[in-house]
Amino acid sequence: MLCKSNYIQLKLWIVLIACLAINISELSAQPADLSLRSPYHTINAFLYYQEANSYNPQMSALTLNSDESITETINKARQLKMVLDGGGYLIHLSKLPREPDYVDSTSNSNIYVLFPDRLPEVYLERINGKWQFSAHTVEMIPQLYERTFPFGLSRLLEMLPKSSHRNFLGVEIWKLLAILIGFGFFFVVFFLLSWLLRVVLGVLSNRYIRHLRGQSKLKTRLTQLISVYICLWALSLTLPVLLLPIKLLNVLITMMTLARTILLVFVLLRIAEIIFLYARDYTAKTASKMDDQLLPIFERVMVFLVIVGGILNILQTFDVNITALIAGVSIGGLAIALAAQDTVKNFIGSAMIFIDKPFQIGDYIQQGTIEGTVEEVGFRTTRIRNIDKSLISVPNGHVADATITNLGLRPARRMQLNIGVMYSTPPEQIEMFTHGLRQLIEKHPHTSKTDYIVRFQNLGASSLDIFFRVYIFAATMADELNYREDILFGIIRLAKELGIGFAFPSTSVYVEPTAAPEKASNQNENLQITMQAFLDQYEKKIQDKFKETEDHSI
Repeated sequence: MLCKSNYIQLKLWIVLIACLAINISELSAQPADLSLRSPYHTINAFLYYQEANSYNPQMSALTLNSDESITETINKARQLKMVLDGGGYLIHLSKLPREPDYVDSTSNSNIYVLFPDRLPEVYLERINGKWQFSAHTVEMIPQLYERTFPFGLSRLLEMLPKSSHRNFLGVEIWKLLAILIGFGFFFVVFFLLSWLLRVVLGVLSNRYIRHLRGQSKLKTRLTQLISVYICLWALSLTLPVLLLPIKLLNVLITMMTLARTILLVFVLLRIAEIIFLYARDYTAKTASKMDDQLLPIFERVMVFLVIVGGILNILQTFDVNITALIAGVSIGGLAIALAAQDTVKNFIGSAMIFIDKPFQIGDYIQQGTIEGTVEEVGFRTTRIRNIDKSLISVPNGHVADATITNLGLRPARRMQLNIGVMYSTPPEQIEMFTHGLRQLIEKHPHTSKTDYIVRFQNLGASSLDIFFRVYIFAATMADELNYREDILFGIIRLAKELGIGFAFPSTSVYVEPTAAPEKASNQNENLQITMQAFLDQYEKKIQDKFKETEDHSI
């Protein structure tokens, strides 16, 4: 009694053998017309007189435009038939043109290409009112034959003993043996290649590709995919030798092509994954944050391109006109682009931002009425975190066209004041005050010591104006406000120590003093001592403050 699993296996073997034994043919049972008046009649005659039941090599050779001897022409006709059979080129006679004056739309001439994408070398042309395989096709037949049966496989067929051509259940014995050997070869080569590739990737990951050291699953998937792809490639090379029925062979070749295409897509995706591991490591080391934002977009684009390429290859396998498809997609894309101009504008704007790099992620920018920190740059919008912590999404088209002030790229931040003192202030005090302001800048650790300006500038309507401008080295706005506060407090305290009052719009009543004024020399000397004591105290206070800040940070 057969168990259930053995019974199922027996049924599968019977189905396989039955498929191999079926002689599938589209040829007419009636003798072919040798008038060669159309592509249909020529190809029908060629195939009919190459079949075993109606084999007539002299008749079949008439369909070839050849100046060679009849023996050589007959041999080339046989080789052409084996190329078509071994490559799985299924010819649908019902789809062949029957017009004697057929004109190819591409070349605008009397030629007919059987398989424009897969086998452009084989085509018919009209000569003296008859359609024959072209002289170029006849010249290319030996090369096509070697390409279909590489590595001397055609000679191997001729070396097979006659006993191997005997039939078993309608199938030649050598074909059954070749199928069994092919399956065994597939599994043996698969395991050997997987082991060898694991060893190679292990060596490479230890010496060069360090990102693969902890990626055991990725390495396993990659080695298995490559091994299966190589095995399928090797089987596809030997499959034509079996000379299976054309329809069955066409199905097998199509299935193997699809499998190889899908495997290649997965292999490329795994390789891209390894490449982007290195890319992420590189972008993490750069000072710019824009590349960190751009890398995930490149990853998605790369995956999309690989998948689209695989789909196009699959469509080409099913004889879909890729050129017409791309043209139709292009026209449709143009229509969509016209209907979505703003979206296209934003996409181009994002590309301009990534190319020109007017700002980086984390920069504080001003764009019109919008001001804040850049958090993300996408394909359509740029997201800015406002001062009140609200998130603003600005279309990239507007960002690319607008004037942007990048406050985050300032090497220093300007502090500019107009200090007004009272008109009653003596010139000596004003000179001492301006000198003290300069010293105040010099002693602050976070101010520029080369391009500051402190000058008695103007006699205003209600004040004596002193122009004060200094650049502060501050990484953030919080630091800037902190340093400005130090300087402003220093200005106020310095004015108080020198007895200088700040002016403001007011009405003053002056009364002449009755006491004798103090001598100017003694007054200047006292002011000098007072100012120097204040500056020393101010410097010590600032140094202690920043020393305490550094100690806390450590």
